[in-house]
This record gives sequence, C-alpha cells and structure tokens, in this order.
Amino acid sequence: MINKFYLLIKSNIFKNTFFFIISGIVVQILSFLTLIYVSRTIDSESFGKIIFASTVVSYIVLLSNFGTSTYGAKIIARNHLNSALIINAVLIIRFSIALVLYILLFIFFFISDIEYKKIQLILLYSIEVIISIFLLDWIYHGKEKIYFIALSKLLAVLVTILLLLILNISENINYVPIAHIIGVFSGAFFLFLNFKKLNCEYYFSKNVFYLKNAFLQSLLIVNTNILNLLMFSSGILLLTYYSSDTVVGQYGILIKLIMLIVGFSGAYYSSIFPLSSSYYQSSINSLININSFSLRLSLFVAIPISFFIFSFPLEFTKFIFNETFHYSNIIFQLISLFLFVNLINTPLGRGLIVTDRQSSLLIIMIISALINLVFGFFLIPSLGLMGAIIALIIGEAVAFPLQFYKFFRFVKIEYLVFFKFIFFSIFLLFILNYVFEYFEIFWIINIFISLSIYLFIFRNFLKVNFR
Repeated sequence: MINKFYLLIKSNIFKNTFFFIISGIVVQILSFLTLIYVSRTIDSESFGKIIFASTVVSYIVLLSNFGTSTYGAKIIARNHLNSALIINAVLIIRFSIALVLYILLFIFFFISDIEYKKIQLILLYSIEVIISIFLLDWIYHGKEKIYFIALSKLLAVLVTILLLLILNISENINYVPIAHIIGVFSGAFFLFLNFKKLNCEYYFSKNVFYLKNAFLQSLLIVNTNILNLLMFSSGILLLTYYSSDTVVGQYGILIKLIMLIVGFSGAYYSSIFPLSSSYYQSSINSLININSFSLRLSLFVAIPISFFIFSFPLEFTKFIFNETFHYSNIIFQLISLFLFVNLINTPLGRGLIVTDRQSSLLIIMIISALINLVFGFFLIPSLGLMGAIIALIIGEAVAFPLQFYKFFRFVKIEYLVFFKFIFFSIFLLFILNYVFEYFEIFWIINIFISLSIYLFIFRNFLKVNFR
C-alpha cells in the first residue's frame, strides 16, 4: 500500500512548488533583468545610490515584518481554528514595530551627514514598510493557497517593469523607487481583495497569550532573518565606505544573481514548509523522509549550477554586465563556491525552523554573521569586491557543520551514496566540458547538452523510498 506521504508528494508539494516557481523563479528572473535594465539606463553612480537605498530599506522592511510571516504561516498550517487571533497578533506586532522604526529612521537622518539624494531615495523606498504591515501572503502560505501568492508577486513585478519602461528614469532616478512601491502595492492589494476566499475571519482582540507567544517566537525568527540579510548586504555597506558607488552597484547585481539562483531551491522549500510544519506534530517519520529527499534535491541542483558558473566566469560576466572588470573571472568562480554551500545549507536552516529550533539557528547565524563581518573588515579595504565575496563564502561555510549537527536526527544521510554521486557527477561534467571546449562548442549549447546528460544519467539519485 502506498504511503499517504507519497500521495502528498505527488499532489500538494508538486502543485505548490509549481506555483512557487512562478512566484519565485519567474519573478526573480524578471527582477534581475529589470535591475540590469536600470543599471544600463542610468549612470553607475546613481545606480550605486539606488542599491544603497534599497538595501537600507530592506533591513527596515525585514525588521517591521519581525519574523511574523514565517511564524504566522507555520502556526496557521498547524492550527486553522484560531486564525483570527493569529492574524490579529501579527498585525498589532507589525504596526507597533513599524512605528518605532520610522521614528528611529528620522532620528538617524537628523544626526547623520548622509547625502540628501540618498535620504530622498530611502524615504521613497520606505513606503514599502507601510504596505508590508498589511501584506497577507503569509496567511495564503499557511493555508497552502500558493496560487494567489504567485499571481500577486507576478502582478507586482509586471507593474514595476511597465512603469520603469514608461517613466524616464535616466532623467529622474526617483522614478525607480516610485515604480517599485506602486508594484508592491498592486500585489498586496490583490491579496487583500481575495482574502474572503480563505474562509478566515478577523476581529480586533487584545488576547495577551497570542500576542506574547507571537512576539517571542517571531523575535527569534526575525533576528535570524536579519543576520541572514546582514550576510548578504554587509558587503554593500562596507563597500559604500571603502569603495565607490560603481563597485557597490556591481556587488548589488551579483547578490541579485545569487538570490535568483537560490530562488530555485526557495520555491521548493517554501512549498513544503506548511506540510513539514504539520508533520512535526503528526508524523516524525514523514518529516525525516521529506527532509532526506530535500537534501538530495539540494545536492542534485547545487553541483551543476556551481560547476557551470565556475567553468564560464567570463561568459557570465559579459552576459550580465556587458563587459568584464578587474578580477571578474575569479569573483564569479568564488560565487560558484558560495552557491554550492548555500544551496546545501538551505534545507538544514528551514528544517531548524520547522522543528521549533529557532534559538539554535539564531546562535548559528550570529556566529556566521560575525565571522562574515570580521573577514569583511579585513579583506574589503584591500581586495574590494573580491574581499566581500570571500567573506561571504567563509561565513556561509561556517554555518554548514553547525546546522547539520543540530538537525542530523531529522534527516537520513547515506554518506557513501552521497560521496559517490558528488565524485562521479563532477567528473562527468568536467569531461563533457573538456570535450565541448576542445571542439569549440558555444558555451550556452555546452551547458544545455551537459545538463541534459547529467539529468539523464543521475535521475535515479532523487528516487527515495516513501513506502
């Protein structure tokens, strides 16, 4: 008899992953291409200011969210009956935190000597904080109504792109954050209009238990998210101080590329998050099975992505930047190493949240972020962009053994199978790449054929016995 878990793999996860691919991968690709369009339309100094302002506001939005999206989705997935109290607690927490953050932001502007144009851009981008208070995507996530999330994110990015094409951003860079804000509002308003389809009710309540529990659980999550964001964007802040706005813009595009690729795995892990959360209470064996499959999938995806970026650094540089720059080949090879470690780390970090080990994940992220900052301070002044990437790799690499140690009992690792797969898959890709380069095959065709052969030969690696 086929296990119920297997049926869920065939239905819910496949369906949810498909819609998360739409909302994650397609949106990330469109956002990445939009960023390239903006970088080529305005001058490099202005683009650096845009990257700086959007990075600062990303911290503020993350803080105002306060980890409530992850907490709310997890709790609603486990307990649909008290959704009204959960929604109430989340909205109160978000509004309160946002109010405090706006006060602190204006105090910062008053006491700092930051350039006026950057202040203007930050204020425009910060409107997203108000919109994010009422963003309801986490409720749809908990209810596994992923279709609506996909449409809202797609709507947001399409509206943004349309406005950027219509508005003359080369004459006034303020149009860039304005287009972004209108796009974000469009997506949020779409979710608000369809809220009744979730069969959720809302009423204002001062239930102290739900407020306190939501605040404490979200606090652990938001601190983890902030540290994770710090890992990615500390390089931007340090490069702003030690280097030029042009280099800041280059680093911003590279981080966007990383987020685009990580989005492939993020689509899958977001789709299984509600199901994994419910399994933690109902079936530990099912949780172990789904985590084991997830780790295999991460490794299966990480190897070809990292290998191809490592093998064609100059080609990727020219494709993205339309030119090469100092040490660009080495920088892209370093990014390939970071992506490999990050893609393997993803299922472990998500697993710690699912199993209510947020405190352990927080400690790991503190260690990882501190190491990233220390190496950034030492390496960025002398190595610039390359130093920022090296610091990123070291911080991510430190997190892997710590996360695995905390999560190992919720995943099955067949070490011999994994090591064989890593060795033979890399060997196969190396041989194929050598042969295609010998015959001077165009690099994109090289990647396409090599990837097709890789997927065919190693397709059985993803087969897991769910019986």
